[in-house]
Amino acid sequence: MKKRPRRNINVQNFWLYIFGMAFNAIAMLVQDFDAVVNKGFFHGYSFITVLMIVNHALCGITVSMVMKYADNIVKVYATAVAMLLTAIVSMFLFRFHLSLAFFLGSMLVSV
Repeated sequence: MKKRPRRNINVQNFWLYIFGMAFNAIAMLVQDFDAVVNKGFFHGYSFITVLMIVNHALCGITVSMVMKYADNIVKVYATAVAMLLTAIVSMFLFRFHLSLAFFLGSMLVSV
């Protein structure tokens, strides 16, 4: 991506996702062909599943923009902050209790 800075990032993302879709389609046909034919591709999907897919797609686009326009160290700092914010939000939403091991592990990874 950095080798061709003049190319639009959306075009680069398009080609990266096309290759990913092609390889995943081949894997799906090899491993789960019967299930997909009999039950359909979206069998078992829930609203939460769709939200997770959208979330991961948006995160992939965000990471590609960070890697294109910023440095790799910015991505490392952003990942560390996101991990800590996720832990804090999980405390309130899911009643997650921070253990000493989790806290020390988070600090070790973040620093």
